[in-house]
Amino acid sequence: MTKKEIFAGIKNAIERGETLEQAKQTFINAGYSKEEVEEAVASLGRGVITKFPEPSEPKAPEVEISEKIPELPPKKSKKRTLIIILIIIFIILLGFLAASYFLKEEIINFLKNIFT
Repeated sequence: MTKKEIFAGIKNAIERGETLEQAKQTFINAGYSKEEVEEAVASLGRGVITKFPEPSEPKAPEVEISEKIPELPPKKSKKRTLIIILIIIFIILLGFLAASYFLKEEIINFLKNIFT
């Protein structure tokens, strides 16, 4: 790796948030000579730059929606349907109860005629 490549690698490491010392040590630990690494660091500005500013978060591009999503009809509650059915059954039973109360004499006579 040439001095130019070491320079690019150290610059990249600093841009990722490493300190200059950490970046230098990484290259030395990787087997590069201390002199080559020091020369590459010197070309960064003679050691004045120790850390580049953190890169800001990239903003996601704004996307314009060209078509509307159709609205779904509201779900009908199963519980509501059950309550309506029970109310209808209750009204029918009340009707039978009222009819049997008002027509009890006729019902009794009808049943007597059937079983006699």
